[in-house]
Amino acid sequence: MSLADRPRSGQPSTSRTDENIAIIHELILEDRRRTIEDLIDLSGVSWSSCQQILSEELQMERVAAKFVPHVLTADQKQSRVDACHELKEHLEIDPDLFLKVITGDESWCYP
Repeated sequence: MSLADRPRSGQPSTSRTDENIAIIHELILEDRRRTIEDLIDLSGVSWSSCQQILSEELQMERVAAKFVPHVLTADQKQSRVDACHELKEHLEIDPDLFLKVITGDESWCYP
C-alpha cells in the first residue's frame, strides 16, 4: 500500500499564478471594500481561486462591518462618540437635517 499520490488526468489549476496574485493584490490596495464578486469581474479569476488568493496567498481576512467597532482603538471609539455628539447638536439646530441625507452605499449629509 502506497500513500503517494498517483498521477491524475486533467489540467492543473492556472488561476493561482504569481501574476493573478499580483493583480488581486493591486485591486485590493486600490479599494479594500471590494467584494470577491468585484474582484472576479475585474480580474477574471474564479470565485474559489480568488478566495484562496485572498486568504492563503495574501493572508487577508474578511471583516464584517458589524464587527468593526470591536477592533477599534480607544481613540477611534472616542472619535465616533464625538461625531455622534456633533450630529446630535446639528439635529437640535436643524430638525430637518435627516431630510437632507441621501443614503446608498455611503451616507452623505448636507449642512
